[in-house]
Amino acid sequence: MIDWYITLYFYNNISLHIMKKSFSILFAILISIINVFSQSKMKIAGADSVDWGTIYRGEKIQKTFAVQNVGKDTLMISNVIASCGCTAAMLNEKIIPPNKSGDLSITFNSENFTGKVHKTVTINSNDTSNASFNLQFNVNIMEEVSIEPRSVIFRDIKLGSPAKQTLKIKNTSLSPISILSWKSDDKNLEAKTPEKPITPNQEADIELTYTPKSSGYSNNIMELSTDAKHQSKVIVNFYVNAIVDSTKAK
Repeated sequence: MIDWYITLYFYNNISLHIMKKSFSILFAILISIINVFSQSKMKIAGADSVDWGTIYRGEKIQKTFAVQNVGKDTLMISNVIASCGCTAAMLNEKIIPPNKSGDLSITFNSENFTGKVHKTVTINSNDTSNASFNLQFNVNIMEEVSIEPRSVIFRDIKLGSPAKQTLKIKNTSLSPISILSWKSDDKNLEAKTPEKPITPNQEADIELTYTPKSSGYSNNIMELSTDAKHQSKVIVNFYVNAIVDSTKAK
């Protein structure tokens, strides 16, 4: 009889322990489910990967996306980060209530690119299912006018002594293209551009001459104006290191 009571006692205690443990597990699961459904959740329709097609070098693309909060709690955007300085991303609302949205404006400047380009904009938020959302876009960049090199270096040139560089400009379009004018804020630079139109698939020379009037490092740009349909302006960067002529200094 005593053995039966002892067995019943241990059975009841074990059953109670199992019930408590099962209840704890069920409670934890219930809390997790409640938390999941009460969390904020960000959605940008069709923005996981965007193909912006083909543009011409120098053109800018501006697109706006709706950043939606499809969760049950307030969506908090901590920051928006573009993968390079060529892309600007601005969000008009960083605190988005449930079932509301904000506008994400993205601007891409194609000035320094050719060919196929892939860029990313990262949106960091309190969305625990995807705290860092990557919006990716692809674009193919063509040229009507190509220049080589795009950056010119006048290295260790002596004060008062002209230094020369030659650029190759090519017409990659289907129609003749003329260089209408050029300009630069650096008055030490002179340029001789082609006087005649450049026919399709042909090259011409642009002769640059730089005569420094002071020593030191400097950098600037030269802007070419053309009658090309899509590339009316072409930018060339140039860098200068001017030095004192040691023989004349003595």
